[in-house]
Amino acid sequence: MAGIALIGAGIFARQQHLPAIESCAGLALKAVYSRSQRSAEALAAASKDASSVAIYFDVPAVKGKSLDDLLQREDIVAVDIVLPIPHQPSVIRKALATGKHVLSEKPIAGNVVDGQELFEWYLGLGERKPVWGVAENFRFLESLAYAAQKVKEIGGLLRTFRLEKYGFVGEDNKYFNTEWRRVPQYQGGFLLDGGVHFVAALRFLLGAAGHELDKVAAFTSLLEPRLLPADTVHAVAFTKGGKSGTINITFGTEFKDVLEVEVVTTNGAVTWTPNAVTTVNRKGDCLADKAVKTKEFPYCSGVLAEVASFAQALESGRLDLRQMPAEGLKDLEVVQRMLESGEDHGVLKTVAHPAGTNYARPFPREEKGSLCGTLANKAEEAGYTIEPETVTYAHLVENVPGYILAYDGNRHPTDPAMDNEVISVTKRKGARLEAEDTVIPDAPPVHPTTPEASAHPPEDTALPVTWTRQSKERDVPDCQHKGHQRQDDCERHKYVVDRGRCLEPNDRRD
Repeated sequence: MAGIALIGAGIFARQQHLPAIESCAGLALKAVYSRSQRSAEALAAASKDASSVAIYFDVPAVKGKSLDDLLQREDIVAVDIVLPIPHQPSVIRKALATGKHVLSEKPIAGNVVDGQELFEWYLGLGERKPVWGVAENFRFLESLAYAAQKVKEIGGLLRTFRLEKYGFVGEDNKYFNTEWRRVPQYQGGFLLDGGVHFVAALRFLLGAAGHELDKVAAFTSLLEPRLLPADTVHAVAFTKGGKSGTINITFGTEFKDVLEVEVVTTNGAVTWTPNAVTTVNRKGDCLADKAVKTKEFPYCSGVLAEVASFAQALESGRLDLRQMPAEGLKDLEVVQRMLESGEDHGVLKTVAHPAGTNYARPFPREEKGSLCGTLANKAEEAGYTIEPETVTYAHLVENVPGYILAYDGNRHPTDPAMDNEVISVTKRKGARLEAEDTVIPDAPPVHPTTPEASAHPPEDTALPVTWTRQSKERDVPDCQHKGHQRQDDCERHKYVVDRGRCLEPNDRRD
């Protein structure tokens, strides 16, 4: 078992993370830390075996009991950090710098600048850097995973989407009565602290439909004066493909309480709530004849599953994509752009795509630092043209032959798992593999761990294209990849994806 320490003694640490760690067969709780001795002792006392849990604190100062002392223990290989938002980044950095693996609560930071800086610093630690996962428990909800699967099963082209969260934070709310939330030293207040959860759920389902948020235009307001600086946001959001939907989040509506995310395609709709998923699709040829099915789920926070996933990552060295820091960074950015748009009275804000962010989102071909950008430029130099204008890393890993993905030493550091993905495809690193004949699979490949990363592309997307050499003497490599068009005498076999199966060109329906 891996020795782990729980850093933070707040409500969520005590009620969710502590029991999750103690329930995980792959983890052994060795120590707890809180800023004050009193809260650290209370947290240890809540554990199953308080006598085996060491206590660390910084107030009062006691030799051998500080956070720095905890991080020097060789029997503790990982830390679970559940601290107030303003304090998270510095402790994450300190723990990673000492070589500890880290699971840190969302949001990744209080703002995008701090989050991006921390993320880039982490990537700069090199290939042997510790594992760092950002804990977004919504991504581990069974109901959300089921909803994502239904989005993929229904298929079709995305039409629209919506996120609705209505609720009320009363004066007796346990979270409101924590000092750092009641007087927030970060943007957005509850809109940031809770909003990243809901945005994560929306992005997860949009990812299952092959889309990612790209722009937002929003208006913010304050319904309850004590929920500073804002408690309500109403936004129109756009995907990279130009599809639009709505995001409505408020913590100031006492007489309405709902959380729903809905994704609508040309084939049907999926509506998710934490406790139920409803699917609607066509029964037969009649447009009015629809099948409606609802599946209910028991309450689950998702924390137990996310902690277990982190424990598995410690053993395998491979982090679940749902815990990638880049995912947490993107959740944070969507919320921040909505807040900024609200401050600017609805001005459209672009959600950027930081280097190394998630596998489901499009990588612009002009991103020189990304592997996708590098491959796109190489392809042009080799005589290919690439359509559409964007590609995804997931498609590269799953559809591009190994010799093209071989590490060439020119790309910049990216996601921690990217090297592992490349190695798994190429079987070796540091060398260009020989060209091989490639075969189109019977159905689009599915990533083993992350639904949104393996989402089927839109039905009108050509995937993949296989090139077969006519002349062995040519020095231009073959390629199997979405939208590549060979500019020579190669024979092309083009397939399209329609409802999860590959069709030859003559079978495609317009």
